[in-house]
Amino acid sequence: MNYTYEKNIPLLMRKLKDLKNKRDVDLNEIFSYVIAVDRDNLILCIHLSNRNINEIDLNDKIDNIPLKSGNYNFIQTRLQIDVNWKIIII
Repeated sequence: MNYTYEKNIPLLMRKLKDLKNKRDVDLNEIFSYVIAVDRDNLILCIHLSNRNINEIDLNDKIDNIPLKSGNYNFIQTRLQIDVNWKIIII
């Protein structure tokens, strides 16, 4: 059975717009999982389907078309990493 996420995207966008005005955002409410592909690449997962998230094979979802992607320059004492991130819908 295939699930179409498109019908839930407007709901997600409304929720994200509502969160813009709040300073204390609990990212756990938005992102279900974070997949660390390696030290430089992160995938942030938003769960929109009615499927149980524990039954979803995340390895199959890594190549989903990203909703948004970008780069973050992480600097800490002697460590500097350019982290590539993308947000996908699972």
